[in-house]
Amino acid sequence: MEFQANGGMNRILVQTGDFRMMSEGDLRWGGSARGNKVLFVMVGLPARGKSYIAKKLVSYFSWLGIKTKLFNVGNFRRETVKGDQTSDFFDATNVSAKETRERLAFAVLEEALQWLHTQGSVAVFDATNTTAERRKRVSDFCKEYFSKLSQTELNLVFIESICNDKQILEDNFNQKIKNSPDYKLMPYEEAAKDLAKRILNYEKVYEPIEDDTTSYIKLINLRSKVISNRIYGTEVHMAVAFLMSIHIGNRTIWLTRTGHTTDDRPDLDAVIPTEKDKNNPMLEMMKIRVGLPSSKNKSSHLNARGLKYAQKLTEFLESKMASWPNKMKDLKVFTSTLPRSVETVQYLGTKSFQLSTLNMLDTGDCSGLSIEEFKQRMPEGWEAWQKDPFHYRLPGGESYRDVVRRLEPFIIDLERETKPVLVVSHLSTLQVLYGYFVDCPVEKSPQLSLPMHTVIQLTPHQYGWKEERFQLPV
Repeated sequence: MEFQANGGMNRILVQTGDFRMMSEGDLRWGGSARGNKVLFVMVGLPARGKSYIAKKLVSYFSWLGIKTKLFNVGNFRRETVKGDQTSDFFDATNVSAKETRERLAFAVLEEALQWLHTQGSVAVFDATNTTAERRKRVSDFCKEYFSKLSQTELNLVFIESICNDKQILEDNFNQKIKNSPDYKLMPYEEAAKDLAKRILNYEKVYEPIEDDTTSYIKLINLRSKVISNRIYGTEVHMAVAFLMSIHIGNRTIWLTRTGHTTDDRPDLDAVIPTEKDKNNPMLEMMKIRVGLPSSKNKSSHLNARGLKYAQKLTEFLESKMASWPNKMKDLKVFTSTLPRSVETVQYLGTKSFQLSTLNMLDTGDCSGLSIEEFKQRMPEGWEAWQKDPFHYRLPGGESYRDVVRRLEPFIIDLERETKPVLVVSHLSTLQVLYGYFVDCPVEKSPQLSLPMHTVIQLTPHQYGWKEERFQLPV
């Protein structure tokens, strides 16, 4: 790492295997101050991964508990405009269509700003914004809107996606044609020709960001090179680190719980609520945090049924890894530090990484208590829990927010991986982790179903992660 301070503005240039930071003046951290809002504005030609990047950002910040929302102009256009919307609609010389597109874009932008002002913290404005004139209009519109508001500032950052890698472009084009609502009723060949013509229309007027007086992040070929300029605020710095990790490589992530243990405890999934509790939204959360094995039992080992699951898991993964060059050696394995987790992967024949990050939620003084016992012994804690189950920290233990915080670096690592990954952990931790991939509001993660003896397979695609579940009979 090389650091140079020359006084004035800051600029960060990041490439694979190289990190350099050039700074003129002190960094301002105003973006995360109370009352400040962040707006990310996407920039780039069609089929360059803008919507993919935008959706990933929204998923990431939402999972962290930051109120974030995506505002997509294309979706609004499809809902609003009737009639033909083929490539001619995106021709800059088509004056009527251009006026319509501008009107729609700024209607969506105004909606985003209003939402930021009244409800949210981070918004992502997903549109092409391919000209310097359009970006200036966006900046001026935002400045005028927020200048009328007291005690509120806007941190405006442009994110430009640039692709010149032939393989990435080909993959993006195919994903766009297969998944875009614009082409769902169009034959593939016809859609390919229309998309090529639409891109050509945008290329005629496209102007990459060159104004270093603005805040921007440039992604070249989806993370192979990242350039950041005038980056202020905690959330924006977090975005840079996250965007350096994401890619569209075809790899699989498998999630599974550990096998059964010598405790021979009934599966928490089998707990049946009483009539009184059926409408209690806290019940699922309480099953995670209260009633888990006490700390003295955390060293328990797999029983006969658990060992059988470990064998079945090995057979399953060997079949899935058969097409990879080095077979099982290409699989990266992560477990918690608990013996039951480590033993679940003992037959894989490949190295595993044991991380305390993947340990179960620490229930502290409540470990082993039933729900009724928790209510009786800690009535004030029970009341606080009901009011704010996400932030409430169990006495001597963790809050759900704590689990998210400790898993955040691991999420970055998972996004960065280019080969298949297996994660073996525990119910509470996997629910938080799985919630990230399925865009579940983090406060609802404890209600997600993750049965025993089940492998969840996640594979990336343009608009998120495809999920498949495999139940292994034991």
